[in-house]
Parts: sequence; C-alpha cells; structure tokens
Amino acid sequence: MSIDATFIRSGFATGGSCRPLYMVLYDCTPLAGTAVLRAFGHAASDRASVFIAGLLLPNPTNATTVPDLQDDLDALVWTGKRAGIKVTAVIVSPPTMEAIADTADAEGVTHVICMHPPHALQEVFSRRGILLTLRD
Repeated sequence: MSIDATFIRSGFATGGSCRPLYMVLYDCTPLAGTAVLRAFGHAASDRASVFIAGLLLPNPTNATTVPDLQDDLDALVWTGKRAGIKVTAVIVSPPTMEAIADTADAEGVTHVICMHPPHALQEVFSRRGILLTLRD
C-alpha cells in the first residue's frame, strides 16, 4: 500500500494543535468499507477524527436488494466509537463532487481517504488543498 498525501490548505495549523479530520466517502460498496477501516486505523494512530460522507448513488445493476445507507453509517459510527475514535457521519445530498467538497469545507476536513478516487474528485479537492489517497 502506498500513501500519497498532500496538505497545503491555507488557514489551518499543520502542527500538533490542530488534530486531523479524515473524511471517508462511503457508498455501501466493499471498497468503501475498506477505506473506512483504513481511516479508522490511521485515525487511531494519528489521534484524528473520522467523518464519513455517505453517498446514495443510483443502483446501475437494478438489484432488488439495496443496502440501507443510514443503517450502514450508524453501524460504522458505532464501530469507530467502540474503537475509541471520534466518528461522525452524514448523507451528502446530492452526491456530486461539489457537494462532497462543500461538505468537507463545512466540516473542516483536513484529509480525504478513498480507494481509487475518480479523477474529478482529485481535481476538486486539489483546488481546495486537501487530499489523501490510499491505493493497493
């Protein structure tokens, strides 16, 4: 696993006085679940908090069973808190790149953790000076 981290956000302390807030994008997929678990691991070692942005995406496969996003978010918050991590979660609506970035700004996110993020997301966050990408 490699970590590519960029943190050049103006107006935020880069020293020990400002604890990191990791935002994880979660859409009920196994890959998103992996990103959440990795965020918990990084948060525990960095004394950081985790903010989970729930994304309710259209189901392209027309599957009859669709996971309940709010139930998943509640379970992830509970799991993180049981591990001693400060975790919050909200559903971002609409799930657009700009809405995700605006939510990150409103929450004070310092890093974004996602597995193989789309190019457009990298572009939006790079302009705002926050990005942490995990790749296998």
